[in-house]
Amino acid sequence: MAKRSFQDHSGILSFGRYLKAVREHQDISLESVAAEIRISPRQLTWIEAEDHARMPAEVYTRGILRAYAVAIGVAPEDIVERYRIHRAVHEQSARQESEILTSGQKTVSRMLLALGALAVIMALTLFVYDPGEHGSADSRASQETREKVSAQAGGKVRADGPPLLPTNSAQALSFFS
Repeated sequence: MAKRSFQDHSGILSFGRYLKAVREHQDISLESVAAEIRISPRQLTWIEAEDHARMPAEVYTRGILRAYAVAIGVAPEDIVERYRIHRAVHEQSARQESEILTSGQKTVSRMLLALGALAVIMALTLFVYDPGEHGSADSRASQETREKVSAQAGGKVRADGPPLLPTNSAQALSFFS
């Protein structure tokens, strides 16, 4: 059979479209090719559609492509080379798409982490600094402690510094009880 070059406006057709175009041009049915090379028509449809997700492993795909090329009368090496180029481009674009998605996910993750940290800081700030209507719980507790110590020390608490410690042991024992 005569080997014919099929091209579209963008240049050389990729492997699947090329095989399909040659097969249809020669009026060969998909089922007859599938029967000749002993593979399911469904798998040939995936190859013609260049559906990498459904095609078998690369080594099997190359074998199928060679058998398909021989069955329709085209050079097997040409088809395998088209497949190799198409697969490299497909993998490159898949890698780039994955990198874009990954970088986008990292950006979103970092933003969520920053917002979470900011929310925690704000919550802690509100928890620590909540004066309420009558002062904070810390200032009320501090005032109560000063009054208790002053009463136990017999009124010997300085307002401008730490409380005075008791001078005798009886006062010291009552001070810490």
